[in-house]
Amino acid sequence: MICIPIHLSSARFPNKALQLLSYTLSNAIATRLPVLICASPEFPIDSIQHAPNLRIVTTGEHPNGTARIKDALNRSESFPSNVIINLQVDEPTLTKEILLWLWAEAQVLSSPFGNKPDIITLATTHLLDSQLYDKNVVKVTLQYTEQLAKHFSRGSNIQNPLRHIGIYAYTRSFLNDLNHSDRDLEQNDWMKAGKKIKVLVSCEPFISVDVPGDWDKFLQYQVNQ
Repeated sequence: MICIPIHLSSARFPNKALQLLSYTLSNAIATRLPVLICASPEFPIDSIQHAPNLRIVTTGEHPNGTARIKDALNRSESFPSNVIINLQVDEPTLTKEILLWLWAEAQVLSSPFGNKPDIITLATTHLLDSQLYDKNVVKVTLQYTEQLAKHFSRGSNIQNPLRHIGIYAYTRSFLNDLNHSDRDLEQNDWMKAGKKIKVLVSCEPFISVDVPGDWDKFLQYQVNQ
């Protein structure tokens, strides 16, 4: 199941979800996996396109997408899948193929056997110098022996950085047991609690829309496709 948490109060780019949702949602719907929109109370849900594999749940107010997804799942009926993909609305260039790759890799999360990660996420080697020094861009460094995340940072003082992409896979039980975090990069808190985050690595030049200037880059990306 793919969950897309949405709200209108982004500090860096207010109301960006209104512009981005149709693109991100189209990619999610194309996978034919169940899709759940987890919408904040003020979001105009009547504007959302409908599809047979789509459900929409209005949540309470929350500090981050993880808490919003947890609330939405608690308010909705059970879904058959134990694996959840948390797809951030500001990742409109994650294609059906990328989403299905993550979904396939994430099936290990619900296995009762072996030494497995707790979360799976995505990063790309496509990191421009300008992005390295941009605090709106999250970077991640890896323990390459196991392809596990070592540290997430918005700064440039990070060894062998990759550009992190806003998508995660985890199980319902992980989400239910998760303690609330107020930190900007809650991933670091997860790792401090002993959770292992596996990072899938791509070389694609994904466009993450964090600030208004990224919207123009995304539109140009669309023209070039």
